[in-house]
Amino acid sequence: MKLPRIAFLKALNIAKPALASKELILEMTHYWFTGDSIIAYDDKIGIEVPFKTDFSGGLQGRLLLGILEKSAAKEVELIEGERNSEMVLRCGNARANLALLDPKRIIWQFPKYDERDAFAVDKDFVSILSDMLICVGQNVSVPDTLGVTFEPSYRDEEWLDLYSTDNSTIAWARLDLPQHYNAKRCCIPEEFCRQLIAICKSKGSMLVEDDCVMALLDEGVKLYGRLVDVPRPEDFAEKIDEVVPNPDRLVEIPNRFKMAIERVSVVIEHIPGEPCEVSIDDENVLRLYAKAVDYGEIRDAIRLKGDHEEVSSWFDPALIKRGVDNRTEMFISQDALVMRGPENYYMLIQTADRRR
Repeated sequence: MKLPRIAFLKALNIAKPALASKELILEMTHYWFTGDSIIAYDDKIGIEVPFKTDFSGGLQGRLLLGILEKSAAKEVELIEGERNSEMVLRCGNARANLALLDPKRIIWQFPKYDERDAFAVDKDFVSILSDMLICVGQNVSVPDTLGVTFEPSYRDEEWLDLYSTDNSTIAWARLDLPQHYNAKRCCIPEEFCRQLIAICKSKGSMLVEDDCVMALLDEGVKLYGRLVDVPRPEDFAEKIDEVVPNPDRLVEIPNRFKMAIERVSVVIEHIPGEPCEVSIDDENVLRLYAKAVDYGEIRDAIRLKGDHEEVSSWFDPALIKRGVDNRTEMFISQDALVMRGPENYYMLIQTADRRR
């Protein structure tokens, strides 16, 4: 069978994030060809890409990708080898014999997906989901940090709250409850979110089941992820109620704020987690200060538009830099720095212990 190399490689690269990197289970390191699609699965996420072939079975992913990426041929050819368990790959003058795993050895196939039970995702949803990943952590002992929590409200007013945290920051967004969203609170794994953002260029649909989440995206690509098991969920709403002020207390983030934070970071960036002082005086001047032994100290000042109460707190500037892009308003208290933008998205950064 002759295949256009670029189109073949594109399909393989879409499924590539679901290939297992370690050969603990051989089948998970392989692409699986069904005749109608290409499947990859690593026990965390699964991706199925529509792609027609005249054979079925499993081909080693790293090997197949490596050969195709190192070729300039416009067309490649895959034909049965002399043995049933072998495929011959021809790329220009190159010829490779590839072991073909029996199609019966496939260990996963995409579950049944009924679009009538799914809710729509679009560019706005993908944009908010991307902002949620700013605060995702990697602490396996705190499952809430491993993904984005979806918590719906079905009371008088219906909405969907999204939360993420790394234990130092919290991201929170409130959306209108999507039509056909019927799931309870759940934690969507980070890698599923990242792949949905990467694949969804226009619109698609998403379905949350008891133990998994699935999506049908551009060009018929299917995405699967296992929900994060969270035995003791964080009470995000309580934490946010304690910290997030009324909107009228927020002030506009100055244009120079991001660059000022970056300048301050230069002095202390060699000390991970080292805080800088962020204060606002009675004349509504925001002041930044940082000091590092053997490096020196830095002070900066920016006048604010609007009134903000006097305050002085310490924060890790790396956390501010991570989330300040696209934020438009802020509020500083003794407990947290709150940034907002768009109106339905907040990022909270907790204060750091002063080390001097």
